[in-house]
Amino acid sequence: MIRIHSQAKNGFSLVELMVVLAVLGVIVAIAIPSFSGYMRTARLVGATNKLQNDIRYAVSVAGSQRKTYRILFQSGSYTLSQVSPLTTILTRQMPQGVACTATDTAMFYAWGLTKPVVITGADGHGGQTLRLLSNGNVTP
Repeated sequence: MIRIHSQAKNGFSLVELMVVLAVLGVIVAIAIPSFSGYMRTARLVGATNKLQNDIRYAVSVAGSQRKTYRILFQSGSYTLSQVSPLTTILTRQMPQGVACTATDTAMFYAWGLTKPVVITGADGHGGQTLRLLSNGNVTP
């Protein structure tokens, strides 16, 4: 009686490996634009949320200290300062690629009111707008 032994193949062939790499390449090529868009949006939303929190802080500190404060906006940053005597409380840089513009300097008065201002954060692909109302509320 003759026995035939078949040997099982171990490992992958070069063709199988190339097919797997090609499929992975297509998946990565599809995912990269979505991921970069997500990162851009996350930077803009994060910067807007931080600005919104800093505005709330300015309203709070103006009322508790009974002094006037302001937020002065530049393109890539903003500065929170006490008005008299002029003292800088904090300066924040916007994330890379995010610009901030405002219709005016935001003023926070000791008696709890604020100067209404519209603030826009933009990244070249989209933007978010915050409205500072005269009662100190911030609305997106």
